[in-house]
Amino acid sequence: MKMISPVSESAYSKAVVAEYGTLLFISGQESIDQNGRLIAPGDFNGQIQQVWNNMRAILDKAGGELDKIATMTVYTTERRWGRQFTSGRKEIFKHGFPASAFVEARKLRTPGALLQIPAIAVLDERKRNMSESPEKIFIDPLPELGQSRAVKVHGGSMVFLAGHTAGEMPNGSEVFNFTLQAKRTFDRIKTSIESAGGRLSDIVSMSVFMTDMRHVSEFQNVLRDLFGDNLPASSYVEVSHLARPELLLEIQPIAIVT
Repeated sequence: MKMISPVSESAYSKAVVAEYGTLLFISGQESIDQNGRLIAPGDFNGQIQQVWNNMRAILDKAGGELDKIATMTVYTTERRWGRQFTSGRKEIFKHGFPASAFVEARKLRTPGALLQIPAIAVLDERKRNMSESPEKIFIDPLPELGQSRAVKVHGGSMVFLAGHTAGEMPNGSEVFNFTLQAKRTFDRIKTSIESAGGRLSDIVSMSVFMTDMRHVSEFQNVLRDLFGDNLPASSYVEVSHLARPELLLEIQPIAIVT
């Protein structure tokens, strides 16, 4: 990978260029152990160490290491932890920094979590035919969480989709029905992917923005119905509001299609 205009004082690069090969889409990692128990409650430094530990474990299973991460988004419940995160990341990435964003979220998926980081790593920089039929490996599917810990992909063409919502909702009780909004959102995503020559099952990663994290279990039920055990990598973030007051969620997916 080639890091473009590294910003050392902020521990990130303005851009990262990598030859397409094997990509690993990592779900938003929080400071939880293998049993889903929150580690280091109230301690940002302790939580970030657990997040890196989780990332290392996933990358090790996929055949990579932390320095293979090309881009990440850091969601935190308070921006004041930015300097602590930056100083700590300089100890993690010895050969260049990922392209990244640092965003304050109202709430994360796990109660008490102070940060969540989804990432994309490039594991194999040998050039491949982008039109090859993609081979996908879903690493540690977690049906109870509605996601896989990571999705490893060889070949295919990447499709970056815009954030999708349920769009205009009918009047009445259906307006604020979360499950209905989620299903309608995926119907619209399906149409978008099909226009690019793919299918809904080609989604490998997605960012899910909700106005109320209490709807997570409803959303996970929808995911299990749509994807079965082949669950995308994903991150869940609670936001203050979306484009219109009646919208309860927005989904921004990445798909890899033939």
